[in-house]
Amino acid sequence: AGEIEIHGQVFGSVEAKRRAEVSAAGRIRGDLRTPVLIVSPGALLDGHVQMAADAPEEITVATHPLTEQENSLRERN
Repeated sequence: AGEIEIHGQVFGSVEAKRRAEVSAAGRIRGDLRTPVLIVSPGALLDGHVQMAADAPEEITVATHPLTEQENSLRERN
């Protein structure tokens, strides 16, 4: 499913391509796979959650040298 809202009981694995929402009355007993998860207070989720289904295994991070101002702030702390 693209988006799911759970207001009752679900037993088993669930996958939502875009978004999953578990309401206060929602109960999931199983695994959940979705990029966006909204869980209301009172909801129950008993299983594994995977939210980075399409994330790359390797992440590249760009860095830059500190500016004079950033370096000055760093030295004060």
